[in-house]
Amino acid sequence: MTPTHPPRSTCDPTAPQWRPARTSDAEHLIRIYNESVAGGGHSPTLTDGTVQEMLAILALSRQRGWPVWVMAVPDPDGTGTIPVGWAHVRPIVWAPQACRSAGDLWLYVARDWHGTGLAMRMLHRVGRESLRFGFDTITCWILDSNRRSLSLARACRLDRWALMPQVVDYGGLRFNLEIWGCRLDDPVWRAHMERLERRQHGLARLRDARRGAPQPAIVG
Repeated sequence: MTPTHPPRSTCDPTAPQWRPARTSDAEHLIRIYNESVAGGGHSPTLTDGTVQEMLAILALSRQRGWPVWVMAVPDPDGTGTIPVGWAHVRPIVWAPQACRSAGDLWLYVARDWHGTGLAMRMLHRVGRESLRFGFDTITCWILDSNRRSLSLARACRLDRWALMPQVVDYGGLRFNLEIWGCRLDDPVWRAHMERLERRQHGLARLRDARRGAPQPAIVG
């Protein structure tokens, strides 16, 4: 049976836990990825990925020392956690040896969790943890039709470093490819991301106070 991820209505948006991906997560990760393919004009591929392809990505990442992380929530049956988002960093494909410290970021969030701020929290953690994997720069390659990802890049104050006009042929439709990025050791950028995270947790505490619920612990 195809695994499902818990809808945001059943979970506190501040509760997902950040952890390394496991082989057992593969079905959930490819499901989340395939939602972006189904959305049309958002994914770099035209067809659904397979569990076998995701397992190959996880295996290659372990071999090369490239990180794959997930944001996961408790499984409803209480036996573990289920990913609702995942992130992966690997060297950019152009001159991967010479540019090995420049990372290509893949970041995907389950459709039910869009609008919760989860992608921003994930990008913040990618920024904090990628340095220890040898990446000092992050790039995001985004189709110009992917308005949600472009909004995230702007909100997180990434810089648009390149525009390649009409280079993407997506099912007969042409799209621009934009490259956004930042230096992970930039103190101004890091301070901005810290402010965004504090603001999100402050809003969550305010919502809980209005509902009379206990305040969630900050995880991560």
